[in-house]
Amino acid sequence: MAQNWTTGLVTLRVNQKLWTKMLATAARNLDLDAFLATVGREDETLAAAGAVLRQIASAAIEVANLISLGQLAEGTGIAVGTENSDGDTQRKIDILANEMFIDFLRGCPVAAVLSKELSLPLVLDLSAPVAVAIDPLDGSSNINNASAVGTIFSIIPAIVKATDPAEHFLRPGHHQIAAGFVIYGSQTSLVLTFCDGVHVFTLDREAVVFRLAIPNVSIPRDSVEYAINASNYRHWGEVRSRLCR
Repeated sequence: MAQNWTTGLVTLRVNQKLWTKMLATAARNLDLDAFLATVGREDETLAAAGAVLRQIASAAIEVANLISLGQLAEGTGIAVGTENSDGDTQRKIDILANEMFIDFLRGCPVAAVLSKELSLPLVLDLSAPVAVAIDPLDGSSNINNASAVGTIFSIIPAIVKATDPAEHFLRPGHHQIAAGFVIYGSQTSLVLTFCDGVHVFTLDREAVVFRLAIPNVSIPRDSVEYAINASNYRHWGEVRSRLCR
């Protein structure tokens, strides 16, 4: 059975049977490269997304190393007196993380990058098949408290002959072909969805690779606790309200 994504300009077709078989046989400790190797090899857009995911993982390792230095890294948590596109105060580490991710993405088939740390989308390769939206380091205001911080990203098909790079990103979320986040804390983990399912990869610092730690993450039917922004309770639908009762 095949699954289709239709973007209006790009139609993606994934061999769902092959993907499901791969997940069924995937063992923990499988590295990210091996995990991605069987997906999208014959589809330009999916292959490009796989290449981007590898580079995001590589950049995340560099960012994790920088964060682990703490105050030894020449005051990375110091505010630099500027604001990002959301009006948040930028810190030195925000700028460094942004530069790291963009440097790694320059080696990928990426049409444009939309970063929280840039005021406008950055055009890389107009002929490339995908675009990347990223918050290089969310929660950087907590960096001096040794709290967990993270990277958030989304990969979408690029619009052919876009007249404005913003066009790539001003679309509904269902156009995404991959998305995820990296959390830098007591461990560095990459939480990823690509084609099917959600999977957690954890950084093996000795081998310097991300390895599959938790395949096919799902919400358990029953739980003794949950985490949610309860201030939005009045906006919840019936299913969410019932789940949290």
